Amino acid sequence: MWYYSGTSTLLVLTNLVSSEKILKDIPNNLMPFVSQTAIGKRECLSVFGDDYDTHDGTGVRDYIHVVDLAEGHVRAIEKLREGCGLRVYNLGTGKGYSVLDIVKAFSKASGKEVPYKITPRRAGDVASCYSDPGLAKTELNWTAERGLDEMCSDAWNWQSKNLTVFLLLLREIIARSKMQN
Repeated sequence: MWYYSGTSTLLVLTNLVSSEKILKDIPNNLMPFVSQTAIGKRECLSVFGDDYDTHDGTGVRDYIHVVDLAEGHVRAIEKLREGCGLRVYNLGTGKGYSVLDIVKAFSKASGKEVPYKITPRRAGDVASCYSDPGLAKTELNWTAERGLDEMCSDAWNWQSKNLTVFLLLLREIIARSKMQN
């Protein structure tokens, strides 16, 4: 059951680039695939299509650093406390980065080439999609401040320092599954 108190804020998120990792076999966005490929967990990154109408032919999306996103949430909560009524804000950079932009920036940040292969497009993918965070800038006095290089550097920093933790957890999962069989 839902209750409406007369004041609500909806946040529309773009592709979050974060330090937190979900221990799943299949990530739900590009950055974990790229970082897992850089550390060798994945052999090669699949790039779905290189014939889009974009600067390098690969899909373009709006990515946001987890810290920028957190700061946007804080600003939205502050606005909500003012009793602003229903408000909808796009939290993103308003800029698009292509898949190959991400691969190149991550290779630079990690000092490792990220191997990739071009594969066919996925059904339903569009050439580019990015937010218009103008209302968040105007009403929340919020803009994303961290660019692609910082996103990739922070993602690599987390991934490279937490590989040991990931491998220990993976060993534990494998051991438990063998005990159940």
